[in-house]
Amino acid sequence: QIQQMVNFMKLEARDKASEIRLKTKHDCMLERQKLVMAAKRKLEAEFLKREKRLEVAQRVEQSHSILKLRMQKLVERDGLLQEVLELAKARVQGVSADRKSYASLLQSLMVQGAAKLNATAVSVIAR
Repeated sequence: QIQQMVNFMKLEARDKASEIRLKTKHDCMLERQKLVMAAKRKLEAEFLKREKRLEVAQRVEQSHSILKLRMQKLVERDGLLQEVLELAKARVQGVSADRKSYASLLQSLMVQGAAKLNATAVSVIAR
C-alpha cells in the first residue's frame, strides 16, 4: 500500500510538473507575442516618422525649385524690361532730335498724364 501511495504521489507530481511546464510555455509564448507586437508597433512608428520626414524634405525641395524658377522668371523679366527701357530711351532721344515730333510727343504725354490724374484743368510751365 505504501508503494501505491508513493506511485500515486509520483504520478501526481509528474502531472503537476507537466501542468507547470505547459503553463510556463504558454506564458512564455504570450510574453514573446507581446514583445513582438511591441517591436512591430515601434518599427511602424519609426517608419511613419521617417516617411513624414521624407515628405517634408520633398516639399521643401519642391518649394525651393519653384522659388528658383520664379526667381529665374523675374530675372528674365527684369532683363526684358531693361531692354524695353533702353529701346524707349533710344527712341525718345531720336524723337527729341526732331523738334516737330518732340513737341507732338510732349503734348500727347501731357494729355495722357492729365487723363490719368482725372484733372479737368492743367497748367504747364516750361523752360
